[in-house]
Amino acid sequence: LAYLVVGTATNIVGMCFAGVSWQSDIFNCIFQFWFVVGIIGAVVLLTPLKAYLKRLCNEVASPLDCLLTDVGRALTLTISAIAFVTLLMRYMITPLLTNLLPAPMASLCLLGE
Repeated sequence: LAYLVVGTATNIVGMCFAGVSWQSDIFNCIFQFWFVVGIIGAVVLLTPLKAYLKRLCNEVASPLDCLLTDVGRALTLTISAIAFVTLLMRYMITPLLTNLLPAPMASLCLLGE
């Protein structure tokens, strides 16, 4: 959240120095920081997977044993987590934001899927 606030404040100051009205185009002022929100979301969703995989590796004698014995389970969990995040974004987050913020989402749709 701090990155988003500091980044947006920096953009507002920059837009003021450039003579651009940030009030009329607030979406472009914060647009470039949405990747931070995405990263935070991915971290929150994948933290349990990281803890589980770390626990699996601590239970075996060596990292090589961990890689060889649990690679199937770890790979399955990783692919499942990626699929879950993808489906969550595509079928829940995007439609929700499209209904709540129609103008900014229309601008994003112009960029492609």
